[in-house]
Amino acid sequence: MQQMATSSTRAFVFEVDNERYSAQVTALGHCFLVWIGQKRAVDSTAFGFSSDASVDRSSSMLVFGQRDAKAHLLEKFTGLLSKKLPNKQVIVSTDLTTEAAEKWQHIERAVIKDIEENRAFYM
Repeated sequence: MQQMATSSTRAFVFEVDNERYSAQVTALGHCFLVWIGQKRAVDSTAFGFSSDASVDRSSSMLVFGQRDAKAHLLEKFTGLLSKKLPNKQVIVSTDLTTEAAEKWQHIERAVIKDIEENRAFYM
């Protein structure tokens, strides 16, 4: 009999420039589904994976609409999470429309902090 992968979810809230953001991460075996945003909607999605820590991780992008600066920032963010979560597939969705690189850096720091403080969930 084949076993089904179990899932667990964690959610957290953080602030960037006095704006409140929510994040929800669902762990499905060797895959993480990550949603970050403010309105509980999906505007863009990115995928990232590497099976070996020595491999340069990158992500491929699935964009609804035009490939813009925001899409590039989301792709970069997904690649960063892929590096922090070796041997895991990472799928990131967001409703954020910001193209401000500085804001995305703050979002990155908040998510990385959650990964570091909750290693048992992410590993």
